[in-house]
Amino acid sequence: TAPNPQPHISQETIEEAAAPPSENYENYDDLSPTLYNHFAFKENDPARNESVGLFIREFYEREESLDYEAVDAFISMRAAAAAEGVDLMPISGFRTIEHQAELFKAQTDKLGSEAEAAKLRAPPGHSEHHTGYAIDIGDTNVPDADIKYSFQDTDAYLWLINNAAAYGFEESFPKGNLQGVSYEPWHWR
Repeated sequence: TAPNPQPHISQETIEEAAAPPSENYENYDDLSPTLYNHFAFKENDPARNESVGLFIREFYEREESLDYEAVDAFISMRAAAAAEGVDLMPISGFRTIEHQAELFKAQTDKLGSEAEAAKLRAPPGHSEHHTGYAIDIGDTNVPDADIKYSFQDTDAYLWLINNAAAYGFEESFPKGNLQGVSYEPWHWR
């Protein structure tokens, strides 16, 4: 969900979206409007964030947060899904730019370049998670599908495809999305 819907993006803008690699991400105000096809996003005011629930797997748990407006929408959506026997779980909500930089560096180190890393993870300053209006969702009953393409085969994904729009959520990166970002069936804004 988003406070303002994404504006229409022309094909010309999409084709120009890939920016050259950045040497560092220390000055986030100077980031380009797009980087490796990912749009830039400002970090939400932390005072607006509230708990959206726990991500729990075996012996691990952590609290996730979103902007309070998105929390209300997600909690309503989660309750509606539960009433139909589908258990949606928040996996990852709000992320600071600093935390995204750590995740992006780890992905870059693993894959060897920022360009390759950006195929699977947004560069810092370019993640919808910074806004507090995007969330990675899992199916509580299918832990092996967390943050994997196989999430598309879960009851949770089918329910989201058919019902999420009624709660203000949309899939950010469906197959063949205009941004050219890799398919992420678990990521909803």
